Amino acid sequence: MEADPLKGVLDSEGVLNAEDGTGGSFRADEREAMRAVDADVPTPSAALSPVHGAGRCLILVNPRAGAVLRSMFPERMQQRFERLRAWRRQPSSDAEHSSNGEGTDREKLVEHKTHEKEPEELPQFLSMLASAAARAGLEADVEVVPPPADLPELYHSALLAGYDTIVAVGGDGTVRTLAQGLVSSSLQLGIIPLGTANNIARTLDIPSGLEDALRSLANGQAQRIDVGRIGSEYFLEGAGVGLFADVVQRIGKEELRPYQLRRMVKIIGPLLWNLRTRTLRLTLDGVVEQEAAVMVTAANGRFLGEGVPIAPAALLSDGLFDVIIIGTMTPRDLPAFAWAMLRGKHLQLRNVRMRQARVVEIERVHRSHRPLPVHADDHIAGHTPCEFRIDPQSLRVIVPSSDDPASLRP
Repeated sequence: MEADPLKGVLDSEGVLNAEDGTGGSFRADEREAMRAVDADVPTPSAALSPVHGAGRCLILVNPRAGAVLRSMFPERMQQRFERLRAWRRQPSSDAEHSSNGEGTDREKLVEHKTHEKEPEELPQFLSMLASAAARAGLEADVEVVPPPADLPELYHSALLAGYDTIVAVGGDGTVRTLAQGLVSSSLQLGIIPLGTANNIARTLDIPSGLEDALRSLANGQAQRIDVGRIGSEYFLEGAGVGLFADVVQRIGKEELRPYQLRRMVKIIGPLLWNLRTRTLRLTLDGVVEQEAAVMVTAANGRFLGEGVPIAPAALLSDGLFDVIIIGTMTPRDLPAFAWAMLRGKHLQLRNVRMRQARVVEIERVHRSHRPLPVHADDHIAGHTPCEFRIDPQSLRVIVPSSDDPASLRP
C-alpha cells in the first residue's frame, strides 16, 4: 500500500477526515464556496490560455511522505544519536530528576519520540525545497500541508494573492487530498512525487526525482484530466469492491509499510488463502449484468496500490472508467495471476474481463449478506450499494511537455 499517511475515514456526515490532521476531503458546501470564490476572483492568465509551465506556485509539503522522510533521515539519526549520547553522559542526574517529578532524560527522549508531530529537520527541508524551486525558475512559496478544514480558506487566499498553481509534495494520498478542492477550479495542480508508489505521477509521466520534477513543473504544460466521484468525494486512481477493498479495510488506520513483512503476511495471507467470490449486480451506463467476482475495480488511472498496473490501457482524459472484473479464482491460480498482473498481462486471462463506462453501480445480489466495503484509491469510502461517476477533464494538472528531456515518456 502507498506509504502515505493522508488517509481517512468517513464520519457520520459522510465527510472524509484525516487521521493525522494533515489531509482529507471537502464538504460539498465548501466545494461550492470555492467555486463561488473562483467566480469573484480574476482568473490567472494560465487558466485562459495554454501557456507553458506553472506561474506563481504555492508548494504544499506532506512531511510524512516516504521520500520526504528519507531525505531527512541522516539529520534525524544524528540528532537522535546526540540526544542519546547526552542522556548517557548524565547518569547521576536521572535519579534526582525522577525523584523531583521532572522526568529523566530517557523519559524525555521517549516522550520526544512518541509525541513528535513534525520532524525537527522539516524547516531545513522546506528551505532546501524553496531554493531548488528557485533554481528551476519557479516563483514559489513553500508551506506544510494544513489540516483539511483550512484548505478552502487557503485556496481562497491563494487566488486573491495571484497564485495559479497548488503543488502537492508527497505521495498519492497528498495529491488526492489537495485535488479535492481543485476540481472545476481555476487553480491548477502540480505534483512533486515524493511518496512511495506515486501512481498518479507515473500515469502522467511526471519525473520522480526532485530536480527533474521541479524543472518539469516550470517547463511543462497544463492538461485536463478526468476524476472519479463517489458521493461528494473525488478519487484519481480507482474505486471498487472485493479483494483490494478487503485488504484496505484490514490494514485500517495504521499504514502498512513495505518493511513490515510479518504484519503484511498476517493481514494479506488469510485473504489470499480464503479468496471470496461475491455475486454482484453491475450496472454499466444503464446496462445490467450479474458477475461472480473476486474483485471489481473502476479504474481512472493505470495503477493501484503499490504500483500495480490494474488497468494497463487506462487513460486519464478519455472520460471513461476501465472497469476490471476479476472472476472466480482459487489460491492455486494466484501465482500465475499475480505474475501476469505485475507485467500488465492479466487482461489476457480467461477469468479477467474489461469494460468501459461513465457510470458504474455495484450491489450485492443476496440482500441477506452484509454490505461490502468500497475503496476509493487507498481508503474505505463507503459500502455497497455504491455508484461511481466520471467527471471528465475537470482537473487541470501540470505535466511534462513533449520535448521535456526529464519526462518519463518513452
